[in-house]
Amino acid sequence: MDFKFIMDKNYLMLKMISNRNNIEELTQWKNSIIVNILGIKIVEEIEVRRETIEEFFISGDFKQFVLDNHLNSKINQIIKEELFSQYYKETLKYLSLIQNTWFKFKNGINNWLKETIKLSPSKKPVSVYISHPKLNTGKCVDQKYIFWGHWKGIEDINYNIAYLCHENLHVLLPNSNCMPPAMKLYYEKSENSSNQEHWDGLNATIENYYKIFDFEFDVIHTVIELICDNELYTILSSNSKYGEGHNSLDYSLAKYKELILPYWIVYLELSPMEIKERVPNFVFKENRFLDKKDKLTIESFIQFLINNATIRKALEVPDLAIDTNLKK
Repeated sequence: MDFKFIMDKNYLMLKMISNRNNIEELTQWKNSIIVNILGIKIVEEIEVRRETIEEFFISGDFKQFVLDNHLNSKINQIIKEELFSQYYKETLKYLSLIQNTWFKFKNGINNWLKETIKLSPSKKPVSVYISHPKLNTGKCVDQKYIFWGHWKGIEDINYNIAYLCHENLHVLLPNSNCMPPAMKLYYEKSENSSNQEHWDGLNATIENYYKIFDFEFDVIHTVIELICDNELYTILSSNSKYGEGHNSLDYSLAKYKELILPYWIVYLELSPMEIKERVPNFVFKENRFLDKKDKLTIESFIQFLINNATIRKALEVPDLAIDTNLKK
């Protein structure tokens, strides 16, 4: 696992204009300066993409958007503005902090992933586009690119490392050694159809497809959380981070984590003392066993979880109604 850290002025500009976190100084800057440079129509077209601005930027649509609207000279004007220059300098400083810290921890984390997590991390660097920490960004796009920047990373440098590794695992998982059946159907999309058309077609022809796909994705996501947000972050911080993770009204993995945690503890082969340090009140409610084959790699562990009848029953997940199996 390795990263190529990138500071891109166009991406930073898009993040500042879209202003997903409604930062007051950016709102004022946009209304008093940017609207006068770009025009309200262009600003609104950027704002409407605030939740998908990374996809817009990386897909090439942004370059076409600039050409179609003759924006090159206007963008050059924006990047000379005082507030943009301030954010740019602060982002460069933040990038340097992350880069230096990653260099310090890189070898140790890769050895830990290989020896303890039993994952073979890719040696090919993943491009990481750094945004200003005030803009709170954490996303993996197309299992190829990472976008990162968070205010918590200024207060706690380990936060950046744990969550960069989290996003990197979204690059690595699922993979050819671990491709659950519903996800496999989605990733085998014909080049002639769009992602949305393919998704709609699968849902139209396979009963409960979206529910099965979401289950498979959320199992993988929960394992990624346990690896990075919880175990790695705990090791880096020397205190338990097992309370970290997605648990909001919009998106929660809390139920998944409750069901998977006992198996995770067995997978890591934690001692009673190590368990207590991580989850003080944890008690095995019933025995949890993993066969040797389920502990060979993190991929085999994920396959075990996805096929686990107890977990599927608790989450009310049906079997896929076609003849397909996890790729061995």
